[in-house]
Amino acid sequence: MPNSSRRITIESLEDRTVPAGLSTPLPGPNSPSSGTGHVHHVAVDLPSTGPDPDLINVSDDANTRLVQKLYFDLLGRSLDAASQGYVDALNNKDSSRREVAESILQSDEYNLRQIDAMYKAFLGRSADTTGLQGYLQSVKDGGSLEDVAVDLLSSDEYRKLHSGDQPFLTALYNDVLGRTPDGVSSLQYGQRLTDAKGVHDVVEEIVTSSEAHKLGGESVVELMLNQKPTADVGANYVNDARSGKPIGEVLADIAASDEYFNIVQVK
Repeated sequence: MPNSSRRITIESLEDRTVPAGLSTPLPGPNSPSSGTGHVHHVAVDLPSTGPDPDLINVSDDANTRLVQKLYFDLLGRSLDAASQGYVDALNNKDSSRREVAESILQSDEYNLRQIDAMYKAFLGRSADTTGLQGYLQSVKDGGSLEDVAVDLLSSDEYRKLHSGDQPFLTALYNDVLGRTPDGVSSLQYGQRLTDAKGVHDVVEEIVTSSEAHKLGGESVVELMLNQKPTADVGANYVNDARSGKPIGEVLADIAASDEYFNIVQVK
């Protein structure tokens, strides 16, 4: 761990019990990250390594195409043998589209991908093994990937990359909000960067701000629905995020929607 596109999206999901009709958790990328309490996620803009989205419609089975898109959108890759369990659960009506999406969002693979992406986005390097596994364990223990983001952004390593209060605030605003701080914010926040607690509190306020949540909602809509939000498409999800609905729940809402399902229907 460090010494105590970059826009981040805060996500939060409640852990789910096994869906009705299944004797074991939904099969997928790997085991869920936690069995009790809340699992929180931080999504960053990531390049996808899966198939071209146009290839998602290759299968004749609608649920296979749905799971393919979920894997592409959330894990950045194509399906593997284990993912057939999701398809079977949907076809057999043992689980809902929302439950499948939540299972993927709670997986170790999703969390590890997010943690490593934050290292690259904020610190300019891949996560070291100690940091990667340490933060993953923190999530498994009921911690928050939102806390991981705050920890990285308030770390000595991040501050050394942006030495001085104003360069630090400018980098923080760019990484979280995609803009530079206004004069009032620079003055008010700058006065609080006198010790480690002050730095942590400033970072936490910016990461959890309504502005950051709104941007997170916009990013999620563009990721999942393949377009920027408009008054007719996606505005409700952005408003939910801005109002404080956890982005993980917004993601699950989109995945369960007819809007999302219709994207993968054969044209």
